[in-house]
Parts: sequence; structure tokens; C-alpha cells
Amino acid sequence: MRIWHWRTTGIAVGTLERIDHILFIGLAGATVVSRGGRLYVRNRGEYTEVDPAIRVIVGSSFGFVITSDAIGVCVRRHIEIIVTDYAQDFVAIYAPYAPCLTSRASLTMRVRQFAAVADRGKKLRIAKDVVRRKIMTKHSYQTRSPFLDDLAVCKSIADVRHIEAKSAQEWWRQWRDFEVNFVKGFTPPRQWRTFQTRYIGRAQGKTGELARQFTPRFAETPLQALHNFAVGIAVARITRVIAVRGLDPCFGFLHDGRKPGRFSMAWDTIETLRPALATAVFDYAAKKVFERADFASQDGIVRLSSWIARECAAIACKTAPLTLLVREVRKIESLL
Repeated sequence: MRIWHWRTTGIAVGTLERIDHILFIGLAGATVVSRGGRLYVRNRGEYTEVDPAIRVIVGSSFGFVITSDAIGVCVRRHIEIIVTDYAQDFVAIYAPYAPCLTSRASLTMRVRQFAAVADRGKKLRIAKDVVRRKIMTKHSYQTRSPFLDDLAVCKSIADVRHIEAKSAQEWWRQWRDFEVNFVKGFTPPRQWRTFQTRYIGRAQGKTGELARQFTPRFAETPLQALHNFAVGIAVARITRVIAVRGLDPCFGFLHDGRKPGRFSMAWDTIETLRPALATAVFDYAAKKVFERADFASQDGIVRLSSWIARECAAIACKTAPLTLLVREVRKIESLL
């Protein structure tokens, strides 16, 4: 299995590594094109053919472009396309145009989904099941019992979210003061050195006029950036799975589908995989000695270099493979 990566200072040469059938493109201005049904990466007038074994393309660079013809080839060959923006948020492309899933099976599935969203009792049961499975995944028998007992008597989605937040706080506490290793001679900001919290307190509103809200978005430390990137990759992939299964990724159960622009069902479905993704990121960071160039900080937001993002993408795909993502979506399907 192969990962292709070129650092931003190079052209279409660089290193080849066999990791998870991923083509990670971190080269500014690179374009994915097709010729005769084959895929190529074009950069500075040079073309490099994409290995036929590639199954995931991650575009994470300034000015990344993929042509409509190339998207069509990827769809026919079942190659995932995941594109990140400047803030390292992700979008998954799964078709060359906005498709209408008009089969009876797809229509039936969506009707069941929307009926479940509108049914307060069923919506509550599905939200409880998501949180129950997440608690079972990340807590030992001794620590999970109180949370499961409280979850069982929840009467509203807000109550379920409260239990989920309490269990998450307990779980993240084990990583408190986790140390990040940096090369000698580089003195990073103090907050980069140890993990303190997953969440960042930021003022809300267009000019910061509203009260602070705690959110994992817009990382302030390398570990937060690594976690955001890994989860973002997994959410982008599972959004594609949800759409292919005939469901609407915008309408969830634990997460509120009324929030504009959020794929709420995708975030519901990824919840049970979050502990494994977080653990994999900590395991990676524990073995890594980071350099100054591995991270960039601008306006207080930390972003990953292209080579660290490549490794993080591979971790996410290995920890949450496509077969596992399909299985998680089917679990929610069974509850509709």
C-alpha cells in the first residue's frame, strides 16, 4: 500500500511510502487530471501518473485542483477524494455532479431517517444508543457504570449530550500533561509542550461580542491540530458513506440538524470511533520528535505541515477503515 508525498519545496519527485493506498498531495498548485481514463498529478508542467492501487486522494495544499473529468474517473474506480481548506477542514467529493438517489430503496431509507428525526421518542433512543456505545468503547467497567445509569434515565437530547460531555471529560483526563517531544534547540510556546484540554475557549460572534464557547475547532496547540485533522479525515469519509447508503448526512440525532452547514449525522456516526482516533494520535505523538517546521501558527491557529498531515491522514484511515465506517452507518440504519 502506497502513499505519495512531495514536500512543498519539491516537484514531482520526492518520497514514496507504502501506507494505506493513500495519495497525499501537499504540493501547492498541484492539479489532478485524467487522460484516457488514467489519473495524473500535474505540477509545473510535469505529469506523474497516479498508481492504480490508490484508493484515497487527499488534497491538502494551496491552490489544489481536481478536474471534473478526474472526479468522474475517481467515481468509476471508487477512489475517495478528500479536500482540505486553509483551516484544515474537510469536504469529501463522491460524485461528479449532485446526484439524485431515486431508487425505491434510497427513498425508503430517507423516509425512515426523516421520520425518526421527527419522532422525539425514536430520536432520543438513537441518541442514547450512540452515546452508550461510545461510553462502552472508551471506559472500563468500573467507570462506565455511573454514566450508563444516568444515560438510561435521560428524558431529552439535552440530557444525553450532558452525559456524553461528562463522560468525555473523564476520559480526556487520562491524557492530562501528556508531553510532546521537540528537537533540541527549538523552544516552542509553553502551551505546545503538554496536552491540557481538547477544547478551546473562544469568543463568539462576528466581532467577538458574544460569550466564550468551548470548541475543538481552530487548534491552538499541535496536539489539538493533530486530533482535528484525524477526526476531519474520518468525518469526510463517513459523510461519503452516508450519502452512498441513501441517507442525508445533514440530519442527525445526537447532534442538532438545524445548525446550518453541519453534517450532523456524520458527526453522530463518528462518535463511537473518536476514542480510537484520539488514542492513535497520542500513540503517534508519543513516538515522534517534532521539529520547528512540522507546525505553522498564524493568528493563534496551529496548522500541520504537509508531511505531518500526510502521516496523520494515514493514521486516520488505518484506525477507521472504510469497512468500519460502513458498519457504523449500518448500525444507525438498523435503529431507524
